[in-house]
Amino acid sequence: MFERYYSISDAFQAADAVARVTVGDWQGEDLRNWVTFFDASVQESYKGDLPRNFTLVQGGCSEATSPDYPLFTSGTELLVFLRDYDGSGEKYHPITDYNTVLYVVYDEAGGRYFLDSFGTMSAQDTCVPGRTTPDSTQLAEMTADADPVLAEAISSRAEDCDSGCCAYAESALEDYFSDLAKR
Repeated sequence: MFERYYSISDAFQAADAVARVTVGDWQGEDLRNWVTFFDASVQESYKGDLPRNFTLVQGGCSEATSPDYPLFTSGTELLVFLRDYDGSGEKYHPITDYNTVLYVVYDEAGGRYFLDSFGTMSAQDTCVPGRTTPDSTQLAEMTADADPVLAEAISSRAEDCDSGCCAYAESALEDYFSDLAKR
């Protein structure tokens, strides 16, 4: 599934759908194709006509995952740039797995942010409004209530995040998506 790095704007244009979702239960895995299937529910849709509940397909399985990109767990919130997995309109996968998956995190005041924990999207798109670069302390605070596996994966990258991880304020990114949709 990994093709190239995408900027926020390129990923938005290339995606069939863009949404903030909550990961639900594990459905199963396809060991031949190294993918895992999860229930997912749409919390907010920014592009496309996703069903309210759909199958989220993640690259990786019990036999292999990417470093610092653990399998999703129930309750994790994500901002994902999706493509139809099999033409059914019921299964969707991130365009390039971890590159087009942003984790939803919250600041101390409850403000919602979308975390580019690998810094790949933000490296391509430096002019996106609402962009902030948290240091490792801020990052630890923002991920304190996250899934423990996710928090551990992010904290293992914390030193790198002092110079590379970016988070986007939800309200600014929503406005940006609205502008992109008009193009």
